[in-house]
Amino acid sequence: LNEEQKEAKRVILENQVTVVTGPPGTGKTLLCAQIALDLLNKKQIGQVLLIRPTIQVGQSLGYLPGGLEEKLDPYFEAFMDCIRQCAKEDMRAKLSDRDNPKIRTFPIQFVRGMTFSADTLVVCDEMQNSTIAEMMAILSRIGKDSKIIIIGDNGQQDTKEAITGLKFLQDMSTQDRKSTRLNSSHVSE
Repeated sequence: LNEEQKEAKRVILENQVTVVTGPPGTGKTLLCAQIALDLLNKKQIGQVLLIRPTIQVGQSLGYLPGGLEEKLDPYFEAFMDCIRQCAKEDMRAKLSDRDNPKIRTFPIQFVRGMTFSADTLVVCDEMQNSTIAEMMAILSRIGKDSKIIIIGDNGQQDTKEAITGLKFLQDMSTQDRKSTRLNSSHVSE
């Protein structure tokens, strides 16, 4: 990790909800994958829950074959690729255990009614494509001692929303909390 990413990691580890933004290629997803693996390896969490909007870039491919998990795989591939890059071989085997997954994927549409438990790190990726209602649904799921990382870049928005869930949260965080601007990414506490 470079110095800015190390500082972002410190902020993430010290706060219950953290927003990480920055332009493409700044390592937002890679940083969060590395943090997830560190917390799993140190047994500070029992699982990682990946949530993201199921928005596609450009035209739809139509229906994807398979069950829900197979349909979701393409949406989470970028994050899982970062996990594979960061994980040691023995950890990769543990992560791929379908009977006891340490990393679960979840579409944002089904988050209502959940409460994120204390042993769960929730990573919400591509949140520039979320609505305000979706962002509020996620934030209202916070359980005692759970941790949430919100990742996104409003410059990569693929929806026609005037104000995205990410922008809404960024506006809230700059009004209510300390915000730190880094050269390659933005982290809010």
